[in-house]
Amino acid sequence: MISDNHLKSLSHFGITLLLSLCFILLGAGTVWGAEVQKIGTGEVRDLAKQFLLDELTWDPERLAIKIEYRGGDLILPKGPLDWNFKLPGRKNRIGRVPFQLTLKQDGRILRQIRLQAMIQVTYNLFKTTKQLQRGHIFDLNDVKSIQIHSKILLRNKINDWDQLEGRQLTRSIDEGEILSNYMVKKVPLVKRGDRILLIAKRGTLKVTAPGVVRENGFKDQMVKVENVQSHKIVYGTVLNSKTILVNF
Repeated sequence: MISDNHLKSLSHFGITLLLSLCFILLGAGTVWGAEVQKIGTGEVRDLAKQFLLDELTWDPERLAIKIEYRGGDLILPKGPLDWNFKLPGRKNRIGRVPFQLTLKQDGRILRQIRLQAMIQVTYNLFKTTKQLQRGHIFDLNDVKSIQIHSKILLRNKINDWDQLEGRQLTRSIDEGEILSNYMVKKVPLVKRGDRILLIAKRGTLKVTAPGVVRENGFKDQMVKVENVQSHKIVYGTVLNSKTILVNF
């Protein structure tokens, strides 16, 4: 037989259980009845992509970004959201890049989401159109411009004709090689002892005189030259292999 005390215990347990269920149901009803908003996966990806385009140091036109987000739509309380993205590490990263999104509302964290992006960069590079020997001075017919899409950093590659014009090869290379900075070196446009033309300008007035270079110099560099007529030493800017601009 069940004792009176046992019956009282069961009764108290039943009442407690009933009250707990009521509390849970009432609480759930409050949540279910609250206004919510749905954030679609497309919106998450779009905002994440725009964040990376703004945050990375690359020219946005050179970037191809694919956001990897495996979560579904987000069901959140209705109201303005703060989208706080965080990209750790360097700002020139490419390849597979992890980053994080924290969604807040009124200073309260609603969700923390881990994201990944696959980032590809377009490089404008140069490759040779023929075999070239060590010591060769480049001209436009020696190379052609190409585009390479890469998910890894391509370091020390030449991407501007100004980095090639008038440069000299430091070693022989085959046709079709992509050019790097270490393959070329600057060549002085003028060398000590070269005879050049000195030009001095002031307004519409232009004066010229023959000169002799007294030190090696590169384009746009200031060098020491001697005026052959006056034998005076002056300084001027190298314009090309035959002309130096001096002030007067």
